[in-house]
Amino acid sequence: KFKRILSMKKLFLLPLLLFSLISMGYGFTDYYVNAATGNDANDGLTTGTAKLTIQAAINTASATDVVHVAAGTYNEHLTISKALTVVGDDEATVIIDAGAGSGYGIDISADDVTLQYFTLVGDVTNSAARYGVKPSGVDNFTAEHLTVKEWYRTGVDLNGVTNSYLTDIDSRDNLGFGVSTIDGVNIEFNNMTTVNNAWGDYNVGTWGRYYPVGTSGIVFSGTNSIDSFIQIEMGDYNGGTPIPPAGAALITYSTNILDGADVTLQLSDVGYSLHGTQDDAPNQIRINFFTNESDALTAGASAPSFGHFIADRYVRDLSDDSFIVGNDGVNPMSIQTAIDAASAGDVIHVKAGTFTENITVDKKLSIIGAGSGASDATNSVLKKSTNTAVVSLTGSGSSAVDPLLFQDVRIEPVNVIGIDIGAGLSVSYVKLDNVFIVGTNETNDTEAERGLNVNATANLDNLEIVDSAFDNLTYGWYFFNSSATPTTATNISVTNTSFSSNDAKGIYVEKLSDATFESCTIHNNGINTGFWNATWNGGFDINLKYGTFQNLVFTDCIVTDNGLGVKEGAGIMIKARDDGSYAGNPASLDIVTITGGEVTGNERGLRFGEPGKNNATPTNVEVHSVKISGNVQTYGGVDGSAYGGVVNHSQSVVDATGNWWGDPTGPYDPKTLPSTPDYNNPLGTGDAVTPLVEYDPWCNTMDCDVLVPVELTTFAAYSGAEGVVLEWSTATETENLGFFIYRSDTEDGEYVRISDDMIDGAGSAADEHSYSFVDVDVVAGNTYFYQLADVNYNGELTFHGPISAEVQSTTDVAANEIPDDFSLAQNYPNPFNPGTTISFALPEVSQVKLAVYSTSGQLVKVLVNGQLAAGTHQFGWYAKNAAGMKVPSGLYFYR
Repeated sequence: KFKRILSMKKLFLLPLLLFSLISMGYGFTDYYVNAATGNDANDGLTTGTAKLTIQAAINTASATDVVHVAAGTYNEHLTISKALTVVGDDEATVIIDAGAGSGYGIDISADDVTLQYFTLVGDVTNSAARYGVKPSGVDNFTAEHLTVKEWYRTGVDLNGVTNSYLTDIDSRDNLGFGVSTIDGVNIEFNNMTTVNNAWGDYNVGTWGRYYPVGTSGIVFSGTNSIDSFIQIEMGDYNGGTPIPPAGAALITYSTNILDGADVTLQLSDVGYSLHGTQDDAPNQIRINFFTNESDALTAGASAPSFGHFIADRYVRDLSDDSFIVGNDGVNPMSIQTAIDAASAGDVIHVKAGTFTENITVDKKLSIIGAGSGASDATNSVLKKSTNTAVVSLTGSGSSAVDPLLFQDVRIEPVNVIGIDIGAGLSVSYVKLDNVFIVGTNETNDTEAERGLNVNATANLDNLEIVDSAFDNLTYGWYFFNSSATPTTATNISVTNTSFSSNDAKGIYVEKLSDATFESCTIHNNGINTGFWNATWNGGFDINLKYGTFQNLVFTDCIVTDNGLGVKEGAGIMIKARDDGSYAGNPASLDIVTITGGEVTGNERGLRFGEPGKNNATPTNVEVHSVKISGNVQTYGGVDGSAYGGVVNHSQSVVDATGNWWGDPTGPYDPKTLPSTPDYNNPLGTGDAVTPLVEYDPWCNTMDCDVLVPVELTTFAAYSGAEGVVLEWSTATETENLGFFIYRSDTEDGEYVRISDDMIDGAGSAADEHSYSFVDVDVVAGNTYFYQLADVNYNGELTFHGPISAEVQSTTDVAANEIPDDFSLAQNYPNPFNPGTTISFALPEVSQVKLAVYSTSGQLVKVLVNGQLAAGTHQFGWYAKNAAGMKVPSGLYFYR
């Protein structure tokens, strides 16, 4: 650590140590000073011949001597220009009153000076005597057990001091700082007390004018009492010459001494720091350290009257290095300044209040506010400063579990975009958690108020939105696409989020793939019927252009009162543009799944395809367990396209079975037969449907849940020692009583039930279950075909399969003689819809993994992963991935 001179009290108690020191060249002479009995004419060598003034003893003494000061009051300034120790009898009873006259209280210009056990008093009204203890350009300065108070500026002011130690100093009631060190190197402050100092407790800075050594090795240790703050002041303080050497104006800090920072602080002393530039010329960076968050935020709000800070301010929590942006309602700090100062991975906490600024987030950050409500007293509200997007996203997260995060924030765009992903950008892994983007219902034709905007030439991948809102805007979302350079918006997950009361549409997107909307509210959108393009007002308008799109999933969403009173309004519109001007680069969409929730009171409920267009897609559209009702025309004209609960303009059949249509009689379907599907329901009084909508069976009560009780993941058959072994697994089960097994001698023949008793199911279960059955009534050499039937609580059967197995002889199975080699057969049927069977042979008991992959090599589904007996095995795949979602039509590999 630092070299320091032993106190005299310790020397008196250790005569052997004193002798040792003298023999090493540390010999010294003691001089004595006594304000009551002394005389400067005395030699000062004994207490009986003490000097009257301290300065007289200092002048008489030689380097390394010790000046002892007796109790009393000494009205004088001291100048020390040699290596001395000045020690008082007691800190409380030795008073050096240097408040009168001019100059420093104690002016020190020599190395190896020690001050101990006295009180130094100034006069706060005397500007001529500015500083208490003033060492300048010295090395190895020591101060112990001093009280320094009532100085016009700083109590202890170190300038160009190196390798020094200050302990048990009480500096208080000064009009400057308690303690300041400018251009100091290797200085330790231990057990310090600083109270009621006008400028703050400590100042650590660079000046460079007189001692251009920079600042480093400043350490706070022990137990320090911080009354207000510690300040770090970086830069060429007053533009003087010579300037500090390169880099010397920069001061690093840490709370861990092992980091080797220029200044080492203690979390036991300070917990928060305030950052910003100052209004002095030239501008420089100040950092103030406070014991608690409240003091730091209050100081920041008081800028620039506090500490010369100007607008670009923020607070940091030293315990976790997070950023804090405060707002007192009058003088808010800057979110952008914190963003600019932060590094990737940092957290920025935004306090309650209104922040009027446009921000750009260019790195992976977590920006966490106080709430998303309307009141800025308890919520964090962001508004524009200029007529550009309130938030511009140019950075990305690292992964789905480590995203760029916005949380608990409200954005209020007025005639601008809320969150924008600009031209040419590719942004990924973003999460919005409890983010409300709420507009003004501007009711004009500028289309400017867009909650989330993705530029035509921008790509967005892996966006997660939970518990959020996109309300009262022109568009909740607006994703544009480019015919010249098509872009994508993929892997989007939206949960428990509102898209409500938007002038034109809840969302309008021209690119969207692999997107899920769960428990979302899509309500009262398209309310500005005077909008220039109001013909197409509605809830969601998924108007895909220029590319191949897939997997749009809506689960338990509430779609109500959208697109009312306009010609082509609807709750949800899904189409892929593929003719006319789009024929050169047509869009296609495969797999749309809508389950649960309700679609009620819209101009139209669900519409697939564009009226009057080619509409080769979407394909594989399923709508199940949805409450569909009250979707009837309110438009006053007679020129609108077909109306109803489900309207299909595409070329593919929409599977809308198992829904509630508003009445037990089912949907109204007056179409002429034959048609597709080849049935109608002209007496149905529920919502209407168009041709190419499969709706039978329907739910005859509103409490219609899931149509298919079992989600089958595997169904396999193989020859075993006792017969044909059937094994199957379910991902989920809903109201499943159990299973029956059916068998046939040919694939297309009659299937007869062979299981006498029902194999019990799991009822309603969200986790995986596995089952098996052995068909013992078999003949070796024959091939049998099997179907599995699950039975729901209403006694209705749903069949799966068929699959087949060739029976080996018991001897062959037991001897592991057949088959002779490992083999993997071609799946059958191929092509297939909806399922296919994969067969393989094992000459011995083996650990087997059978999996399906996409053409890009991505794992789609593991069909089996475990030990299997010797024999021929078959496993079925039903074109679903590991999550139970249907995969797009295409080419797949298995191995």
